[in-house]
Amino acid sequence: MPEHGQEPCLWTGVTGLLSSSRTQVGAAAHMPGTAQHNTAAATKPLDASDISTTSTQPSALKTMSTNASLLAAPSSSSSSSATSVSLASSKQPSQPPPAKKRYDPAEFTFSRVVGGERVKMPGSIPPGMPFAIEDCKDASLFVLDASAQTTVDACENSVLVIGPCEGPVFIRDCSNCTVVCAAHQLRLRGCKDMRISLYVATQPIIETSTNVSFACYEYTYPALQDQFKAAKLDPSKNVWWQVYDFNDSTGANWHLADSQTDWPTRTPQSTETGASASASTSVVPHTSPSPHHHDCPQQNK
Repeated sequence: MPEHGQEPCLWTGVTGLLSSSRTQVGAAAHMPGTAQHNTAAATKPLDASDISTTSTQPSALKTMSTNASLLAAPSSSSSSSATSVSLASSKQPSQPPPAKKRYDPAEFTFSRVVGGERVKMPGSIPPGMPFAIEDCKDASLFVLDASAQTTVDACENSVLVIGPCEGPVFIRDCSNCTVVCAAHQLRLRGCKDMRISLYVATQPIIETSTNVSFACYEYTYPALQDQFKAAKLDPSKNVWWQVYDFNDSTGANWHLADSQTDWPTRTPQSTETGASASASTSVVPHTSPSPHHHDCPQQNK
């Protein structure tokens, strides 16, 4: 028995429940008409299932069951915190964009070359990069790669071979030069005594220039056809002979050459490139001017 003032323990409550159950079973055994059933029930020991189905559980059992349920169920705040930690840990730190590669403009310039030969090989000019040739004299200069555009300034007595340009080729203040070029557009200003073997997708333009000779493009090297494609140029569409002169509509400042055989050598001598200036192997097919080429409208198409 518990001491005075103390609450009965859980085990005491269970023991009392078992004793009460046995008493009820024993009383039922003396009821008439149920001797066999009552005898079996009286001798059958109670198990846990008998206890769990009893409707008169002590309040202590209910309290323990409720407390156990509260301990087993996680709180909503702790679950939310765990989710936040999980999401935070899954985020990767943002990476800065890769830095753009910087190029030295001198790598894409032939400047102040006097005498000798310079060659820019195929694959040496990044896509979208322009090229510049300036202040060169008595030189042979070969740009055997595609570029965004090319400018040629103040060159004398030189051979210039310029690979396909997606944009324009500007030639300014040059004299006595032989030029091989392929471009979307060609513009000359302030030039004289020039020989130009030309592929151009639009009408070539001259301004304040004299004694300029034009001929159909005659050139090839192994990578040239792919470079035409990269520059978005169609070799079969060449209007080299549709010259527009800003200063004179009579054609007095330019003419069309019958042949390029007497022009200076236009292939590299110091480096093996597979280049040829023969009409028979040219990437661009030979096209003859219209019989009425001097009647072409003086406008840039």
